[in-house]
Amino acid sequence: LLDGNNRKSKGWIQEINEWYSGKTKSSRQATNSKQHKIHIGQRKKLVAKTPKKPANTQNKQAMQRYRVTAKRHSQALQELNRKIRKLRDAQTGQPSNAQRPITAQEIDRLVNETFLRTLSRFPTKGELTKARADVSGSANKVDGIKDLLWALLNTKEFLANH
Repeated sequence: LLDGNNRKSKGWIQEINEWYSGKTKSSRQATNSKQHKIHIGQRKKLVAKTPKKPANTQNKQAMQRYRVTAKRHSQALQELNRKIRKLRDAQTGQPSNAQRPITAQEIDRLVNETFLRTLSRFPTKGELTKARADVSGSANKVDGIKDLLWALLNTKEFLANH
């Protein structure tokens, strides 16, 4: 139930797990990915519209128009390739699928959110200290948050209010 595997939509714990395991993209990476797809589509269209060499190569005016058009086409293609390369380099330079570390501030934020989601209140200082220690002591921090969620769901406060 808490894993979100048997649900139509993802659960909160599953979202946290994906975020910290590196399975999700940041908004900047998603934007770059969209732009990359757009540029690839533009390049395909541009390549399909490559100017054709005139049948009569003896016609000087036709050859001159062809050379000018081919040069413009080549420059446009080079510019588009430059943009694609720049976006690709930006994507590879970012830790897109690298595991994100869960810092102490992140643990505090997740503990606060867990309390708000279950008990509709912030934790007291004592509760925050205990929860922080339990989550930090856990080998997998997301599993620590999951354990905290289970513990809060089984409290008298939760059972009486919900």
